[in-house]
Amino acid sequence: MDSINRIINFVFPPLALYGLFVFYPIYQRLKSAVSIWRNVLRENVAGKVVLITGAASGIGEATYEYGKKGAYLALVDIRDEPLFHVAALVEHYGSPEVIPMVADVSKIISIAVALHDCERFIQAAVLHFGRLDHLVTNAGVAPLYLFEDIDDLSMAMPAMDINFWGSVYCTFFASSYLKKSRGKIVVIASGCGCIASPRLSFYCASKAAVIAFYETLRIEFGSKVGVTIVAPGVVDSEMTQGKFMTKNGQFIVDKELRDVHISLLPVESAERCAKAVLRSVCRGDRNQKCVVRENASADFGSFGKVLYEIIKPSQETMKSSHNTMKQLQLLKSETINYGDVFNGKKELIVKLHKFFSD
Repeated sequence: MDSINRIINFVFPPLALYGLFVFYPIYQRLKSAVSIWRNVLRENVAGKVVLITGAASGIGEATYEYGKKGAYLALVDIRDEPLFHVAALVEHYGSPEVIPMVADVSKIISIAVALHDCERFIQAAVLHFGRLDHLVTNAGVAPLYLFEDIDDLSMAMPAMDINFWGSVYCTFFASSYLKKSRGKIVVIASGCGCIASPRLSFYCASKAAVIAFYETLRIEFGSKVGVTIVAPGVVDSEMTQGKFMTKNGQFIVDKELRDVHISLLPVESAERCAKAVLRSVCRGDRNQKCVVRENASADFGSFGKVLYEIIKPSQETMKSSHNTMKQLQLLKSETINYGDVFNGKKELIVKLHKFFSD
């Protein structure tokens, strides 16, 4: 045994050095060539049908980037008013057509309701557009508390219900359509899925589950469906503005707690992160980490806020847009009449274009 160890110690170090200086540069050149090739042949999302959950805020506002590229969008969020605002703006910025759908992807009320909602908005998008090319699962919450402070453990369930099961439900009902179109799944996970973070135990656990699940799903799907897992750091969103879920399952805005927890961390803007995500998806990357630049700060504001600052729409105009877009709540009734649902859509777009041009 000692002689074998001596041989290994004598032979392997030179071989490792040889491989480092000879094969590693070749590997890097091949990797660069593949990257260039992917950039040249990257997917054009114009005319593609994209469904995005949690579309009303944060990285979900990648909807703007998809819209600018000319994609048809089906937007899903549990909050109706910000969802309709985003939908109206996305159409103005270039999307041929947008349908906002109010739904709950979690099983907080019951698993039957969550499954029913997810199945309905997936089918509604496919029935209207005729296909589904990209599924972006972005809906999520951030519970912030110490594990030892929990009084009722059931109050921690929304983290897994929304962050993990919400993505799984959508993927389950969309997978057959994505296989037909050889589409892609874009999963918004988090760097917390790989790095432990105090007070975010359930959030970290849910994101780690998301990463492990979709890594496995990528192998199962093979070349039928592409899977891109996005693991960003701290991105400017409602969480960085102090909105957290408490140990009682309630959402609060606590800027002091925000300052304690993330004030020292660099914050990437939602706009820059969304652009990086779309570039990665179009290239067909397996993983995407939104790297925070040195000059990034929390003062940038989310992409949606930048747009509102540029456009500065009046409350009256957005209220009328909101009322018109409410006709598109496909999930508010058991039956969906597509001839009636989209009445008044052209009038809304004409009003928006007239307002923005003035």
